[in-house]
Amino acid sequence: MRSSLLNLEFFSEFCADAFGEGTWPKVERKNIEYGGLEAKSSKIIFSNGNEDPWRWASLQKTDAEELYPQVITCDNCAHCVDLYTPSPSDAPDLKKARDQQFQTISEWID
Repeated sequence: MRSSLLNLEFFSEFCADAFGEGTWPKVERKNIEYGGLEAKSSKIIFSNGNEDPWRWASLQKTDAEELYPQVITCDNCAHCVDLYTPSPSDAPDLKKARDQQFQTISEWID
């Protein structure tokens, strides 16, 4: 659950306060450089946790017939939680996401 006050205006002001007036990501330039939502590549895992605020800046689905990045969605997980040291108390979805990532990377390096 997130406050409705954490919106684009909030983050725009936050960036200005932290990095100076006029500081804002060059979204259009990066979308052109990397393909935006039409990104075509291989050997990239987009691990999108449902509680990850960066999820919406990531690909949400793939087209298996193209060279799109693989997307692994982990329910009830936050930003980078799949990179933490595994624990027996980890959520089943998190364990499943890590297993999928391990399997995928193992196939890449075989």
